[in-house]
Amino acid sequence: MAVCIPVRKGESNLACPFFQPSVEYNTGGTSPSSITSADFNKDGRIDLAVVDIGSNDVSILLNNGSGVFSVSQTIPFSTLFPGSVLGQIAAADFNGDGSSDLAVTDQSSNNRVFILFNNGDGTFAAPVAYSTGVFPVVSESFAIAIGDFDGVNGLDLAIANRGQLAGTSFITVLLNDGSGVFSMAPGSPFDTNPGLAPTDIVAADYNGDGKLDLATANRDTNDVTVFSGNGNGTFQTPGVSFSVLPGGSSPSSLVSADLNGDGVPDIAVANNATSNVTVFLNDGFGSFTEPMGSPFSLGTDAFPFDIAAADFNCDGFIDLATPNEGSDNVSVLINDGTGEFSTPFQFPTGAGPFSITVADFNGDGRVDIATANEDSSNVSVLLNGCVQPPTCPPDMVVPCPIVNYPTPVSLCPGVTVTCFPPSGSLFPVGDTDVTCTAQDIFGNTEVCSFTITVMDEPPTITCPEDITVLVLPGQTSATVTYEVTATDICGVTSITCHGITRSFSPPAPIAVATFTMDFPVGMTMLTCTARDQSGNMASCSFVVTVTSGVSNSIQPEIIRVKKVYDWVVFQSNFRLILDLNRSHDDQGNQK
Repeated sequence: MAVCIPVRKGESNLACPFFQPSVEYNTGGTSPSSITSADFNKDGRIDLAVVDIGSNDVSILLNNGSGVFSVSQTIPFSTLFPGSVLGQIAAADFNGDGSSDLAVTDQSSNNRVFILFNNGDGTFAAPVAYSTGVFPVVSESFAIAIGDFDGVNGLDLAIANRGQLAGTSFITVLLNDGSGVFSMAPGSPFDTNPGLAPTDIVAADYNGDGKLDLATANRDTNDVTVFSGNGNGTFQTPGVSFSVLPGGSSPSSLVSADLNGDGVPDIAVANNATSNVTVFLNDGFGSFTEPMGSPFSLGTDAFPFDIAAADFNCDGFIDLATPNEGSDNVSVLINDGTGEFSTPFQFPTGAGPFSITVADFNGDGRVDIATANEDSSNVSVLLNGCVQPPTCPPDMVVPCPIVNYPTPVSLCPGVTVTCFPPSGSLFPVGDTDVTCTAQDIFGNTEVCSFTITVMDEPPTITCPEDITVLVLPGQTSATVTYEVTATDICGVTSITCHGITRSFSPPAPIAVATFTMDFPVGMTMLTCTARDQSGNMASCSFVVTVTSGVSNSIQPEIIRVKKVYDWVVFQSNFRLILDLNRSHDDQGNQK
């Protein structure tokens, strides 16, 4: 997948496209070469119809609604019309019954187009063949354009008949009678002069007169030829050509869309030999010029044979996509709104993608892509995400509640990624889902998520041993200082003892709290609690005992004296002061 790297002025504002990895579906045939899409069984889901040129059949793939397809019918042209060589396929309601029918060209020398009417349930009736004219053997009826060319009776057909020599390339117009029965228009078929070997054809009102015109991509003359419509099924000849040279060569397909937002249809041409796209901007009167930067590269050796237009990055501008048979991928060119396009974003497909169709296959409002892959004999479906989802880190198991994780970043300009809870947040113990959202400048979003598991254990707390304090008689309390220690791998936030709290900021792996407080005489039980960042708590307890008066452990001791003095000494934990000068007997006589 490409990275959104600006290469031109203003391109940094482009929103990158994103498609999920392609899913391949077998068609039941071989070498799928052309693909179209419509709701064939009227269930509101877009289905696929594929030409398998290898087995010369048409396969119908029905959609289950989520963009998953399965083959429901195969129409064997090799059996029904031996010698036919199927070309391009297109879908439209030709008989006005509200169901999408099919038209398929026959490239063989039989020079015809087949109409397959829908039975209304996604199955199709036997093909009906209509001649496209009698041509030299070198002509092939290949490409189809659909439109109301005469203004009556519904949708008509224009067939590009590809010849390799002058005077062998023609356009056949078949007019619809309203019931799906076709007849040759007056003056049809007409020469594609000055163009030669038309490989594709489209219809649009290029000159603003309200009448559909035709444009062909001409491989051998390296140009696009525009034929103005008269509104009655006829066209003005010769046409007016616009060259893809010198930057482009061998145009293989073209598409019409308003590429610069001026309300008139422009043209984009896929050039097979030069692997690029030439853009022709319409002045509103059917004259075309290339914008700056045209032609726009599709990547090395892309060799495209088809092109489609849609808003692939959900910014409101019409982008371009090509299936690249040479590089086995799809190139998406993002429009800056002026008709200038980005460097290619490439998304892998099956081998040899030859044809492309675009529609919302999974009902999410975004335009998806399907390709017919000749070399791998399957169909690739790429579901559109509009915005590349962010890449979240893997699930994390951490010991601490403040978690820093790598926030995803977007490589696409204009896309921001935010995560909740954000990195550096305090996470609760247990599992927490983190959701990261990528949002572009247009409000399109995609998300990813991962889980953070916090295994924070409670702290460890250590109280001092029981404390005993003696006070003098008459004292009612004692002041005691003690320390409490708590440890926690993630940090202790507080230690509380006896209603007094010591806080630690930042949290301390080893926290020592010193308390000084008064205790009354008697025994006091203290409980201390340590708390960590997760709110985990641990407690310990100890007793402070305050004792008043003489201790019972005092033991008097008689001292032998050699001379009688007027004093006696007692051994005690208390120091006693004796007034020897004022000692008296019981009668008050001095001794």
